[in-house]
Amino acid sequence: MHSLQKSVCPISSEAIAILDAIKDVFSHAGLLYIMLHSCGGSITWQFYTQYKRRYYKFSEVDLFADKLMFHITEVGPRRQGTYKSSWEFEDYGECWSDHQNLNEYEGQRCNTCIYFYLSQEVALIS
Repeated sequence: MHSLQKSVCPISSEAIAILDAIKDVFSHAGLLYIMLHSCGGSITWQFYTQYKRRYYKFSEVDLFADKLMFHITEVGPRRQGTYKSSWEFEDYGECWSDHQNLNEYEGQRCNTCIYFYLSQEVALIS
């Protein structure tokens, strides 16, 4: 929670350092670590790939994303769209057309889409 308070406005190196120390131990810290790096445009793809392999169940990923957004909202981010210009997340799901054809909008149908849309939401709310 301490790193979350330090991170949402603006991203600090101290928040990243705290998360770096615990990202492999706590699943939510790992997810926040990925999201903050995506806001800063410097996502660490090796860690992201390992994280995706470790947490692959849709229900688990969806729950982590919901909890993270709850905590970010509780902290009360003050700047809307602060990281819009630096945001980066190249793991855009190639499944978009599949979701659209099945009338599954907002991409909340697979893990890749959850990570992508969560990172976008974190960047816009911060």
